[in-house]
Amino acid sequence: MYDLNLIKSRINCVTYAQRVGLPIKSSGDRCISPFRDGAKNPTSFVVHDDFYFDFSAGTGGDVIEFCANYAHHGDRGAAIREL
Repeated sequence: MYDLNLIKSRINCVTYAQRVGLPIKSSGDRCISPFRDGAKNPTSFVVHDDFYFDFSAGTGGDVIEFCANYAHHGDRGAAIREL
């Protein structure tokens, strides 16, 4: 069994974004969405410490959702194991 609160206390969305190479330096920074092929708007994706949000797609979530959508095709279980 995994402790989701412990996972979230050890890594936040900003740190995860930096780990995967997104140009995020601090909470509230924006960039082009890494989830949508052909995305061009450099302000359509925002990352805060506790959540991310893709304005064009209307989706977002915590670091587990971020990891699941970025690296595991939406598989939360795989994201939890990675984090």
